[in-house]
Amino acid sequence: MVSLDLPVQIIHHQKIYGRRLSVPDDEWLADIGGYGYFAVTQDYNLHVRPVELAAIRRYDVGCFYLSGAEDTLWATMRVFARGYDHIIKAALEEPRPFVIRVDKLGRLAKIRI
Repeated sequence: MVSLDLPVQIIHHQKIYGRRLSVPDDEWLADIGGYGYFAVTQDYNLHVRPVELAAIRRYDVGCFYLSGAEDTLWATMRVFARGYDHIIKAALEEPRPFVIRVDKLGRLAKIRI
């Protein structure tokens, strides 16, 4: 395994839930909010579904939507890499709860919730 020496810890869904792949969104949002983690996802609709939006608000979750859900994993990783510095800055400075979209060029746009 290669270490990227990132100043943040990245924890994959499976590290927390194991092989349980279909965890309801409001459940994992509550869990990560409780841990103080951020969500990095390609589900661009968490904020429009009432149950998920309520969980984001209730558990003070910060969500980053990465563009490119239809793209390859490599393209998604490039989006993350391009936006990385901005994502870290927003994670440290933006009051929670929030939802921020990261476009294919790594630019951030806050979504009103």
